[in-house]
Amino acid sequence: MLVRTNARMTALGPPPADAPQDPDALAPALLALAMLGFVEVEGCVVLAAYESAARATTVEAAGGETAFEAYVNHVLVDALLPPDTPPHEVLGQAVHLVRRLAADLCDVYRGRLFELVVAYGEQCTVRFHTVRPGQRRLPADLESSGDAVLVLSVP
Repeated sequence: MLVRTNARMTALGPPPADAPQDPDALAPALLALAMLGFVEVEGCVVLAAYESAARATTVEAAGGETAFEAYVNHVLVDALLPPDTPPHEVLGQAVHLVRRLAADLCDVYRGRLFELVVAYGEQCTVRFHTVRPGQRRLPADLESSGDAVLVLSVP
């Protein structure tokens, strides 16, 4: 497990992405999303909750498998939490979701490499995709992002 952050994320001080998972830490709506698990669409891993969105597009239209997964597996964390959730708690929930998804992905897709990303700016999003040769989704320099970014690479 490898955790990378840019300076913006480090300054926010989110919960450690590599800490042990607290089963009660995840908000009910995010837990429900995670508990639905994953499905494969066109050879890509997508959240089961987003299967219909995955089937509404194609890998080719998205620009490749990695882009397809990152596009479909785009969780708007803020939208799944109560509107009065403090910003630091929104970020904390995003990190908890990434930890839960990472554990589940490692259990279901043993030996497969994934990158899970928290981006915190105007909105707080979580995405994930399979790591594939020749299909880079993230810039090598996370500092180039305008958002605070945390990347968890597993296994």
